[in-house]
Amino acid sequence: MNINKKENILVVSELLLSIKLENKNNKINEKIIFIMFKGLIIHTPPHLRI
Repeated sequence: MNINKKENILVVSELLLSIKLENKNNKINEKIIFIMFKGLIIHTPPHLRI
């Protein structure tokens, strides 16, 4: 279960990174994404944080 949780966080991190790159000029989207995923970001290893 712990391994699956880490894999899920990694997938979410990659998704967030791709979304952020696509919308790098859209500050509103970045704020919405941050609010939606801040709980997961807290549990993401530092080297994967955006």
